Amino acid sequence: MKKLTTAFLAAAAMTLGFAARGAVYHFDTSGAPKLAAWTDTKLRPVVEQWYPRICSLLQEPGFKPPEEVKFCYREDRQMRGIPAWTMGNAIWLNRQWFEGNLEGEAIGCVVHEMVHVAQAYRRGRHPAPSWVQEGIADYVRWFLYEPYTHGARPNFRDQRTRYDNSYRTTAHFLNYVELKYGGGNTPIYRRLNAAARNAAYSDEFWKVATGKDVAALDAEWKQAFARPPRERRQPPKTKTSETSKPQKPETSKP
Repeated sequence: MKKLTTAFLAAAAMTLGFAARGAVYHFDTSGAPKLAAWTDTKLRPVVEQWYPRICSLLQEPGFKPPEEVKFCYREDRQMRGIPAWTMGNAIWLNRQWFEGNLEGEAIGCVVHEMVHVAQAYRRGRHPAPSWVQEGIADYVRWFLYEPYTHGARPNFRDQRTRYDNSYRTTAHFLNYVELKYGGGNTPIYRRLNAAARNAAYSDEFWKVATGKDVAALDAEWKQAFARPPRERRQPPKTKTSETSKPQKPETSKP
């Protein structure tokens, strides 16, 4: 299967144009002074590079992504323990969680949230399932932004693993479908996002995009990554030598 590379992303960006190249970003660190330097030197460059790229990856005719994005740190109790969430074009960040994850998932978490800003899903009579929204966000994060971390491999030994488990699991499923059935002018993940954005998603999407229904794709995906059950190791058999056999005691004849 073909791989999505940095060259692919660059070509996609050049072809579509950075729809949000002139976006304005606001970083409010008043509630997290210890994170001010990190936000300016580590987070800001990623935001300025990746928000326009995300907008290009999820672009569709007639849609204009938000051109202003706000970032604000809040206390853990206000965030109810959640690392981050997005409301419209505002991304709220859990101060305590970020302080403990600067060398781990902090920036990747923000990339995920920026996808939600660019998705800008409309609320209609048939809103997109949350697993589609979160799955796309984690697909962009784990397979396009930081694929080298291999952070989205599901546990295929768990019988509860399904394509619609959301987040990393759905991201892994989307990557499989994209690599095996994509390759057209418009990537499958972009078409899926457009359907979700316009409240037009249904399971029929997969049949149109791949020729297979989602249940068949789910089974195929799990089969592709299934591992054979481990064989129980048996202790090696040892041969008993003649000399090691117990000897009958010699009895003297009267």
